Amino acid sequence: MISPKNLLDDDDLFTLLQSAHDLTSQIDFDELLKNILYKACELTNSPDSSVILLNKAKNTLYFAEAIGENADMLLGEWGENAQKSVPLTGSKSGEVFSTSQPIILNQIESHFEGVDKDTQKNTQSMICVPLKVTGQRLGVMQILNKKSGDYDKRDLVLLEYFSTLASIAIRNAQLFKELMIHMGFNSLANKKKGTLDFFAELEKPARTEMLTIMFVDMRGFTQLCQILNNPNAAQQHLNDFLKFLTEEIVHHNGSINKILGDGVLALFRDKDHAVDAVRCAFSMIDRFKKIKKDWVKRHDIDITFIDIGMGIVTDTVIIGTIAGEFFRDFTVIGNAVNLAAAFEKNAKNGKRILVNELTFTATENLIAEVEGPIDFELRKTGMTFGNKYKQYHIKKLKEF
Repeated sequence: MISPKNLLDDDDLFTLLQSAHDLTSQIDFDELLKNILYKACELTNSPDSSVILLNKAKNTLYFAEAIGENADMLLGEWGENAQKSVPLTGSKSGEVFSTSQPIILNQIESHFEGVDKDTQKNTQSMICVPLKVTGQRLGVMQILNKKSGDYDKRDLVLLEYFSTLASIAIRNAQLFKELMIHMGFNSLANKKKGTLDFFAELEKPARTEMLTIMFVDMRGFTQLCQILNNPNAAQQHLNDFLKFLTEEIVHHNGSINKILGDGVLALFRDKDHAVDAVRCAFSMIDRFKKIKKDWVKRHDIDITFIDIGMGIVTDTVIIGTIAGEFFRDFTVIGNAVNLAAAFEKNAKNGKRILVNELTFTATENLIAEVEGPIDFELRKTGMTFGNKYKQYHIKKLKEF
C-alpha cells in the first residue's frame, strides 16, 4: 500500500475517518455494498463502480453490487445466481484478486471482453483494488471512467485505505447474513427489512401468527447411498438436492427454518403465503426431474425410485425465539407443524404434495387436479384419540 504522506490532505483523512464510522455501523449486506460504491465514486469523481466478490463454489467472481449506467445488466447477467461469471484469469478483476495488488489504468487496451460486450461500452480508465481481511480474499472493488482527467496516485491511495475499511464492513455483514440464514430469515421478502428489524424480530416474545409451513424430503436417499457406495458422491447428491430446494424456497418468498437431513422445514409468511408455498412445491417437482436426469448421466444408474414428497399446512402457530445460555433458535410450534411433518411422511407412492384444508381453500382457484379430501387423524404414539383433519392431494396446477 502506498504511503499517504504528501498525497492526502486533512479533508481526505477526515473523509476516511467518517467512512470508517459509517461503514462499520452497517450490517445489512445489500445496503452496505451500495453505500460503499457511492462513497468510492464520490472520492474519485467516477460514475461507475462495482463490488465483485468470490464465488467459492465455482472459484470465479460475480458482481455483488454495481452502480452506474449498466448496473442492472451487470447484476442480472453477471450476478451471484447468473450463469455467467468472471474468471480469475483473463480479467483485470481476476488479476487483482489473485495477486492482491491494485491496478490503476488510464489507457486500457483490454479489460474483460465478456462484460464489455454485454455493456456495449469500452472501459476507458480504471482503478481496481483488492478486498481482503486478515489475509482472507473476499473480492475486488472496481472504479471506472473518471469524469475529468486521469486517475492518479491520490485516487489510488484513497481507495486502498477505503477498501480496507470496506473489507472489514463486508466481512461483518457476510457473517450477519450467515447468521440470518441459520435463524431462518433468508427470504427475498426479508430484503425489505433492515438490521434493526431483524434484531427486533428475534427479541419479540413468542406470539401467534397465521402462516404456511412446508416440510419437503427426498424419497429413497438411503437406497441411493447404498447403490453409490461412495460417501463423496452421496454428499454431492445431497448438496445438489438441498441447494435447489433452498433456492426455490427463497425464490418463492419463503425462508429455510431448518435443514433436516435430506429435507427442509420452510416457512412462508408473506400475504399470499399459501399460494407461494404451493407454487414453490410444483416448481420443485419440475426442477427435480432435471436434477435426476443429471444424476443418471453422472452415474448411469437406475434411480426411478428417487422421488420428492411435501407436506404443506396453513394455520396459526406459535412463533418466536427459544433461547438459553448456550443456544438460540427461531422456530414455530403447534399442531400445524406436526401435521405438516405427518403429511410429508405420507407423501409417497405417487403422492407428492399433500395439503390441509386451509391451504387448499387459499389456492383452489390455481388447482387443475386434486384428489380428496380424505380424513386424516394426527395421533401420537400412545394416544387413544387424535386430532382430525382433511387432507388433499394436489396433482396439477392450472396454466396461466
